[in-house]
Amino acid sequence: MAATKKSAMQAKIRDRFETYVAEVERQLGNLGLSEWGVSFQLCECGGTDDDYYIAKVQHDMDGMWARFYYSNSEALHAEYQNPVEDARHEVAHLLVAKLATMADMRYVTVREIDNANEEIARRLERVL
Repeated sequence: MAATKKSAMQAKIRDRFETYVAEVERQLGNLGLSEWGVSFQLCECGGTDDDYYIAKVQHDMDGMWARFYYSNSEALHAEYQNPVEDARHEVAHLLVAKLATMADMRYVTVREIDNANEEIARRLERVL
């Protein structure tokens, strides 16, 4: 029985990942972000109890690449997740990547940059 539940949850996670990928690609097209090379990875995201997340994007402005991650953690997926909203949020981060990278080069703390980045991403979610 436990193996059936696990495989059913893994199938649900795989479906959510496919939805996430499709929505990221759709939003990249909508926003004209075609200059980015992108890849996707389904993985165990985060590393501590305080650092788990359902989705994440990492980017490199010099190489113009971005890797979108989506968690395969059953614990995170046990509660309802919305892969479309997650994808839009991560694309919003990519949209402000240049601004965030420029801010990294100034004399501000990482926390201030992260907070500003999250605020902009949340605002953009409303229009994406």
